[in-house]
Formats: sequence, C-alpha cells, structure tokens
Amino acid sequence: MNENLLFLSENEIAERIASAAKAYRLSPRAANMTQQALADKAGVSVGTIKRFEKTGIITLPNLIAVFRSLGLLQNVAALLPEVPEVSPMEALLAEERKRRPARARKPRAKG
Repeated sequence: MNENLLFLSENEIAERIASAAKAYRLSPRAANMTQQALADKAGVSVGTIKRFEKTGIITLPNLIAVFRSLGLLQNVAALLPEVPEVSPMEALLAEERKRRPARARKPRAKG
C-alpha cells in the first residue's frame, strides 16, 4: 500500500486498508486469527469483520477496535498530524490580531 493514494478514490483506499488488515489477520507471522477470533477480541460481530474485509466499510470506532485487537493501533495514531506547539509570544500576537479591527482601504483615485 505504498503507492500514491492521491490518485485513488475514498472507496479504493478503504478497500486497500481492508485488504491489508485481512492479510495481516491471516498471516502466520502476524495476527494469525480467524474472523471469529478477531470479532470476539474486538467486540464486534463477525458480519462487521466480513463486511469490512470485503468492502472496506466499517465505522471509525469499530476500525479502531479491530486495529487495537490486531496490535496495529500505532498505525492509526500515525494518521494524526503533529500540531506544532505555539510559543506564548506567538499566542499573544495571534490574540492581538483577532482583537484588532481590520482597517478599511482608501479608494484609489481615478485618473
């Protein structure tokens, strides 16, 4: 799944995620679980696992439960961007800019 995702539709990306999760679930070197075992561990129905693996359709809470059960929760966390910290001075300047009314521009003289 290392190809550029920008050229894929949302459904294609969801299907790729589901396919990768299924391959991980089945791999003897990874989770090595049945759909039933994963469903039990994640606290979801087997139908949820089957639908996800076939179509990529799953709710976000269920996806998190599945990834947690597969030991892949860190992969979900990798999706979250790091928000740069703002220094106290930057925060103060941003607040001042919000409070300051925008100055009206003078109309240009036609000439």
